[in-house]
Amino acid sequence: AVEKLAHSYPHCWRCHNPVIFRATEQWFIGMEMNHFRQDALEAIKRVKYAYWRCLDTKDWQALAACFAPDATVEYGGGQYRFQGVDAIIGFLRPALGESGHVGVHHGHQPEIELVSATTARGTWALDNYMFNVAQNRCVRIASFYHDRYVKLGPAWKIAHTGYTYVFHEEWERSDTPSLRVLVP
Repeated sequence: AVEKLAHSYPHCWRCHNPVIFRATEQWFIGMEMNHFRQDALEAIKRVKYAYWRCLDTKDWQALAACFAPDATVEYGGGQYRFQGVDAIIGFLRPALGESGHVGVHHGHQPEIELVSATTARGTWALDNYMFNVAQNRCVRIASFYHDRYVKLGPAWKIAHTGYTYVFHEEWERSDTPSLRVLVP
C-alpha cells in the first residue's frame, strides 16, 4: 500500500515561505579575509619543514612539538604505526638517532587543502637519503607523505603523518670502494 505523507514545515509569518532550521550550530569564516588562508598554508608548511629538519638534526624535543598530543604515524609503508607523541618519539629516537643513521629528508611539492578553520590535509613528495657507517648500509627512498593537520590554539600541528613508497633501495657502502664520509 502506498500512502501519501504530508509534512508540516514552519513558515515565515510575513511571507509564508517555508523556514528550514539546521540541527547544529554553524558558522562561516571568510578564508581570504585578513590573509587567513595564506597564513594557514604557510604555518602548515613550516611545521612540516620543521618535522624533517628535526628528524635530520635529531632534535627530539623540537620534533615532539610538531605533533598534536594524540597524533598518529605510519612509517615503512604502514609497517610501523604509533599513536601519541611519546610513542612516536620513543620509536624514532632509537631507530634514527641511537642507531647511527645520518640522513636528509627533502620534502617538496606540497598539496595542502584547508578542510576547515582548524583542520587541513596535505600530500608531500619526499626524497630521503640515509647512511650508517657502522652498519655498512645506505638507503634511498622516494615516497609521498599523506598528512592531516590540526590547529591547536595559535599553532598548526601534525595530527597524522605517513607515507607510501615510490621506491625504497638499499645497498652496502662497501659496494662502492671509493665511498668515504668527509663530514661529520
